[in-house]
Amino acid sequence: MRHPYSTEPDLQIIPIEKIRLPLKSRDELPPILAGLQWIWMHSTLKAEILALLEAKVLAGKKATGRTGMDLWQILVLGVVRLDSTRTGSDGRPWPIIICL
Repeated sequence: MRHPYSTEPDLQIIPIEKIRLPLKSRDELPPILAGLQWIWMHSTLKAEILALLEAKVLAGKKATGRTGMDLWQILVLGVVRLDSTRTGSDGRPWPIIICL
């Protein structure tokens, strides 16, 4: 059974809405993360997106077993992965460094 996101945040984790992203970066990742942060702060939009993702991920599966990743984690990793597979005009992939 997957959950939308962890309702009890860790004490050592900075809340998503308080994370400061670099504004003067030439990397493609900060604007993507800013968009995800904006989605996180709008609860109705976040609920709709996670409901669509839950319907797609859990289609035809029982609601039992291990928890797995939260739906929010799946969304973030999927969006970052899709951006990392984009290619430039020369056909080479754009490099993205992800610090986890």
